[in-house]
Amino acid sequence: MQKKSLPKQKPNLSPNFLNPVETKKLFTPAKNSYVVRFSEFFIVTLMFVFLSLLVLNRVLDSRLTELKRTQDVLLGNLNDFRSLENTIIKLSEYVDMYENTISKKRALTNEVEFLFDSCPEEVVFSSFAYAKRVYIFTGQAKEPLSFGLLISNYLGNEDVEKIVITSVTFDDKTEVYLSEMEVFFK
Repeated sequence: MQKKSLPKQKPNLSPNFLNPVETKKLFTPAKNSYVVRFSEFFIVTLMFVFLSLLVLNRVLDSRLTELKRTQDVLLGNLNDFRSLENTIIKLSEYVDMYENTISKKRALTNEVEFLFDSCPEEVVFSSFAYAKRVYIFTGQAKEPLSFGLLISNYLGNEDVEKIVITSVTFDDKTEVYLSEMEVFFK
């Protein structure tokens, strides 16, 4: 028998990926190759970098949580101090209002003391009122000269701006003069 010669086949340059033996031979580089060592080093380095980033992320996350808790506590304290500040401001306003009232009261007291101290003994006040730096009073005296002396005493003070005599009457039954006056202070 004669052997038939088979036609020469051209070598197959494309690998058969379905055949694991052929694929393994194709993609298995030499163990000591530069590419293999570099790839192994790169992969291990990336693994350590990602591992260290994971640990760093965990540490920073716990630190951030702790800072958030501290911030909440400090905000609570700040709200307490704000309410205390509002209380202090209100108290300060009350103190200012009280001091203002006291100063007005002292001025009023000085004026009233002047009005009564400058009044001659013969004049007796029967009514007395105050409205916006104006004192309105009614006085009684046996002689009209007593009212002239009263007016002279009042006008002698530099704080008195003017005196308005609203009425002067004579009561026949009691034989006294009644005079209603308004004293204006500066």
